Amino acid sequence: MIAEWSHLALVLALPLVGLQLLLAFLPAAPLGLNEALRARAVRGTAVLGAGLISLSFLGLIASFVAGDFSVKTAFEHSHSAKPLLYKVSGTWGNHEGSIWLNVFVDGTMYPQTGNGQLVDVASKVDGYASLDSAFHNYTIDWSPGEVAWYVDGVRVHGVSDMCDRLQ
Repeated sequence: MIAEWSHLALVLALPLVGLQLLLAFLPAAPLGLNEALRARAVRGTAVLGAGLISLSFLGLIASFVAGDFSVKTAFEHSHSAKPLLYKVSGTWGNHEGSIWLNVFVDGTMYPQTGNGQLVDVASKVDGYASLDSAFHNYTIDWSPGEVAWYVDGVRVHGVSDMCDRLQ
């Protein structure tokens, strides 16, 4: 039953992440939203989507720990005699689990300023008028003291006090 609830949470997260993507990248004015309302909507969909993806991933971990071999990935990558640590780490140690973990970690991040406003990427990168006009190179540089976002080699945002926020 855990697998079914986990699957449902993941299915419900998909349209939320799509909505988050649309709200984050479409200009606010044609949608009839002001920038603050748009930022709150993106944050709300991100938090709800992250919560659903978290529940889904925890369901997969529970399937591995409980030895629920009706779940194909648990059947293929777990064993009833494994120690608990290996069961938990085996959740993301396989192809499907690592994709799931990356969806959780990468799919819910978006650059924002310290006051919660979305970063205006278009004003920082030349020729960034639309996402479908050309190929763009997106980079996240994650170092011990800072996370920085780049588009086409131009730094568009950075967070340096991440450890302070997590405590």
